[in-house]
Amino acid sequence: MSTDAPSGSIYNAPESDTSTSGSDDLFAAWVGPKRAEYYKARFEKIAGGGGNVGWHWPAFFFSSAWLLYRKMWLYALLYIIVIPIAGALVLGVASVLVDPVTATTGYYVIYFIYAFILMPMFANRLYYGHVKAKVDKVSSMNLSDGQMAEELARKGGTSWLAYLFVIIPVFGILAAIAIPAYQDYTIRAQISEGLSLAGPAKAAVGEYYERNGAMPSDNAEAGMDDPVAYRGPYVEGVTVESGDIVILYGRDANSNLVGESIVLFLETDSGQRPEWQCYSETLPDNWLPLACR
Repeated sequence: MSTDAPSGSIYNAPESDTSTSGSDDLFAAWVGPKRAEYYKARFEKIAGGGGNVGWHWPAFFFSSAWLLYRKMWLYALLYIIVIPIAGALVLGVASVLVDPVTATTGYYVIYFIYAFILMPMFANRLYYGHVKAKVDKVSSMNLSDGQMAEELARKGGTSWLAYLFVIIPVFGILAAIAIPAYQDYTIRAQISEGLSLAGPAKAAVGEYYERNGAMPSDNAEAGMDDPVAYRGPYVEGVTVESGDIVILYGRDANSNLVGESIVLFLETDSGQRPEWQCYSETLPDNWLPLACR
């Protein structure tokens, strides 16, 4: 960074010791080299009394992460923990005194203004005050200009903790999407096993109907073995009940599928060749094959 700042600038550079990562001015030493130029213009405007209000996009999108990234630990504690808890307590009291819906609405309106308007508007001013306090503290020590810049560079800069506030929610969102999707996929695969195991029953019932013009009442009449003979890892058995084929799920099936059933029936009233249809009275459509919905 250039060291030819104007007289009286907060970015006046020390005239000795040039070993602090290419930046010897005290404010820039705390900020760090990556964004020193960005904050230089804003800090000098604030110090001149004309830049208290501005706009800061990182503080708009990632307020918590930005506070941690810039090592504003106390502000981060207030923003992430203290203020939300205080707000929840106020909301609880307000819900008793006024209509709960009104209290909740008011709470979210205030939170929106605070988090998405006031915070990004005054973020630069907040950071300036934080950095100035650190610079003033180090300046009060019996250190040379170069030593002060080195101390600020060591304690300042940025923190990797901010990435946790970005990465963890992202992984949480992905997990919230992926886990139910994987569960749905697993249940659909287990349901498919039952439909496969019902193949012999469909053939037996279909043949019985072609020979007799009526439906068999049970497995024995259809010429089939007992229901448990058609079980699988996720299926308890396949039963013929008055011509309908009932697939009962259990054993190692997903807990949401245990005890559930799918019914297959031969549609014979359409005037055309009989076709197998299926349905379930309790399972949601998104788990069922298209033919059963």
